[in-house]
Amino acid sequence: MNVPVQETGYFSISQYRKMDNWIGARNKFLLIIQGWGKTRVGGNSIYFKGKIVHQPHFPKPKSILVILWEYEVDKKTIDIPLILRITRESTNNLESFEITNSFVSEDNSAMAFESQHFIDAQNYQDLYLSDYNISVLSLGYFHEKEKIRPALLKGFINPEKQVNGVIYCKDVHIWDNYPEELKQKHIFFTEEIFPLLLNIHKRAIKNPDINDNDSFFEVQSLILILHSELKNKHNIVEIKNLSVKFGKRTIIKKVNMNIRHGSIIGIIGESGAGKSTTVKAMLAQNKYEGEIRILGIDARQTKRIAPYIGYVPQDLSMIYHNFNALENMIHFGRQYNLEEEEITRRAKRIFKDLDLDKYMGKPVKNLSGGQKRRVSVAIAMVHNPKMLILDEPTSGLDPVTRFSLWKYLDNINKLYGITLIVISHYLDEIEYSDKSAIYMKGIGFFDFASPSELKQKLPGKGKAVEITLNRINLQILHVLENIDGVESIIQRGSRIRILSNKDLNAIALLAEKSLRDLKIEIHCIESQVDIDIMDYFTYFSRKIGSGKNFIDQEGKLKI
Repeated sequence: MNVPVQETGYFSISQYRKMDNWIGARNKFLLIIQGWGKTRVGGNSIYFKGKIVHQPHFPKPKSILVILWEYEVDKKTIDIPLILRITRESTNNLESFEITNSFVSEDNSAMAFESQHFIDAQNYQDLYLSDYNISVLSLGYFHEKEKIRPALLKGFINPEKQVNGVIYCKDVHIWDNYPEELKQKHIFFTEEIFPLLLNIHKRAIKNPDINDNDSFFEVQSLILILHSELKNKHNIVEIKNLSVKFGKRTIIKKVNMNIRHGSIIGIIGESGAGKSTTVKAMLAQNKYEGEIRILGIDARQTKRIAPYIGYVPQDLSMIYHNFNALENMIHFGRQYNLEEEEITRRAKRIFKDLDLDKYMGKPVKNLSGGQKRRVSVAIAMVHNPKMLILDEPTSGLDPVTRFSLWKYLDNINKLYGITLIVISHYLDEIEYSDKSAIYMKGIGFFDFASPSELKQKLPGKGKAVEITLNRINLQILHVLENIDGVESIIQRGSRIRILSNKDLNAIALLAEKSLRDLKIEIHCIESQVDIDIMDYFTYFSRKIGSGKNFIDQEGKLKI
C-alpha cells in the first residue's frame, strides 16, 4: 500500500514570519491552508480553508494570499470575497494555521501579486496572454468621494484586443466595514461600473463612463488565473505571400513563414538579398503585398503592435554613452510611459540576467564592445516586449565575444519567453537558431527551416565523405567529380567534402582508390562526417548561380 508523502506545518499568529518563510521555501508546490480564530466583534469562531497563491520572491511579499474554498462563522458558511489576504497586522482575529504540502507540483495556473509586484504581474500576463484566457481577482478599496470601503474586483484580460496591461471588469463587490463586523451587505455595481479598465502599472482604476474624479478602485492585490489554452495562438508572426517592390523592381516575392512564440529565428543572407526588406515590412516601414500578422494583429496597425516589439539596432550610437546603463534604461523606459521605480526594478533583474549588474553605474563609454551590445539588448527589453528584433548584434565582435553574446541571448530567450529575430551575416550563427530564413542575392527569400532540416536537403542527408590531404592539390577536384554518384565537391583548404546520395562508404573507397592511383598523399579519409551550414550555402549558391566565392574565411557572407 502506497502512503502519500506529505508534510504539515502548524503556526500561531505570533509565528507569522516563520510561516511566511515556510511557504516561500515551498513555492513550487501546491499548499493547502486552514485557519481558526475569532471575530473582533462578538468573538464568534472563524474557520477557513483554501489554496495559497504563490507570489514573486523579490521584494519580499507583504501578505499571504489565499483563494478560499470554505469560510465559516460559528460553523455557518458565509458568503465572503474569494480572496483572503493575511498580513502580520491583520491576523489578530486569526489564532492558528495549518498548512499541508503533499509535494504536488504547482502548475502556475494562478499567481498572486501585491502592489510592489505589479510590474511582475505585467510580465506574467504578457508571457501567457497569447496562449491562455486569463481571469482576474483583485482585493482593494473602493473610493467614493470621502468614503473608502473594502472591495473585490472580478474581471478578465481580453487576448483578442491585446491591450497592454488592461483588465476588463465584470463586477465589483463592496463590503461595508468588512471584515471587522462581517456585515454581508453586497453592493453590485455590475451595470454601472462595467467596463472598468484596470491598468496594472497605475495601481488604481476609474470608470471611464462616470465623470467623477473622486470614485476609483485602489488595487492592493491581484491574482491572475490561467484557464483553457487558446486555439491557433502559438505563432507570434504569420507571413503569407509577402512581396515587396521598389518601383518596377521586385525585392522579395512570395515569402511564407510562421514564427512560433518563444523561438529564436535567424535572418541570414547577403546584403541586398531582402533581409532588411522583410523585417521592415514586418514593422510596416515598407509597403508590401500579402499578409503579415503579429500576435494576430495586422502589421499595418503599428500603434497596437509597437508595445510588443523591441528593436536592437546595429548602430550603438543611439545609446547615450555619457549616461550609465541604468540611466539609459530610465531614459528609454519613460518613452513607454513607465514609472522610474518600475523601470529601475525591471532593469536590475535584466542587468543581472545579462551579467551587467556590476556595470550599471559605469558610463557606457567605458564598457567593452560586448558589454555595450548587452546594454542595447537590455534597453530594448525595458517595456517587456514579446519579440526582439536584433540587427547584426554580433557585427564587429571577436569570435569569443560573439559566442558569449549568443549565450546571453539564449538565456533571456528561456528566462523571459521572448521571441528573438536575429539578422546576421555569420553562417555559423544559424546553429544557435531554432529556424532560419535564408536569403540569397538574385533570388531573395530562399528557404526557411531548422539547421538540421537545412542540411538534410543536401545530397547525403546531412552526411558527407571527407578527405584531408597532406598538400593542397586543386587538380584532383576534377578527378573526384567524375566518380560515379558524386553530386558535388566542396573544397576548403586541404579538406575536401564529397556529397552523394549513394552509399558513402562505397564512394569513400572509390575516392581513395582514384587518389592513390594518382599517387596523391591522403592524410585521412572519413565516410560519415556531419556537414555544416557553410556546406549548405556553398552547394545551393552554385546550383542557383548566386556567386562562387561569397563566403570568406570567417564563414561570413561577403558584402
